[in-house]
Amino acid sequence: MNHAMNCPTGGLPSVRHNEVCDYFGQLLNEVCNDVQIEPRLQPLDGEQLSGHGRSANTDQEARLDISARSVWGGRFEKTFFDVRVFNATSPSYVSSSIDSLYRRQELDKRRQYEQRVLQVKHASFTPIVLSCSGGASRITTTFIKRLASMLAEKKSAPYSTTLNWIRTRLSFALIRASIMCLRGTRSKKSSSTPGINIPLVAAEVVLGKSHWTSK
Repeated sequence: MNHAMNCPTGGLPSVRHNEVCDYFGQLLNEVCNDVQIEPRLQPLDGEQLSGHGRSANTDQEARLDISARSVWGGRFEKTFFDVRVFNATSPSYVSSSIDSLYRRQELDKRRQYEQRVLQVKHASFTPIVLSCSGGASRITTTFIKRLASMLAEKKSAPYSTTLNWIRTRLSFALIRASIMCLRGTRSKKSSSTPGINIPLVAAEVVLGKSHWTSK
């Protein structure tokens, strides 16, 4: 099972990642301004990234997963998000506690992007870290609660109900993606049936419909 959850062949882990990105993008679009999917970071132009958290990603074409305004601060304050969904039951993680795994994944994302976002984009950075089983890191939990508060205020709905709705939909998104990883095909070749006569099949479907309509 671990191999199926981690194997990149066929791009299924990427589908899992994109499922989460799309979900949070839709929610942010409900309550925030200037929401963008896969925003490009401003290219570096001789900037020296300082501090122990110096960004590891200096690619001139670097992109993050989502950006939005008015998440944490004022209307014009911009926040960048980058998503990671990892398999906490991978053999390489068996000796680590779940809390340390979340912290490690968060720190890795921050190491890659935070200083660049702060110093070049003059914005804030929030890593969204989830496990395949539906758990969330501390920062991600805080972000989900913030989203629930904003949505509840906009829709005049109870905060607890909104938070439960967000978490439930997120759980189902992760379940769908995990099932795809476990059962989806990783073949790069088309699996269409050879020799099928599409016009003949279409004609049979039409005849079948007219048969039942006439009864």
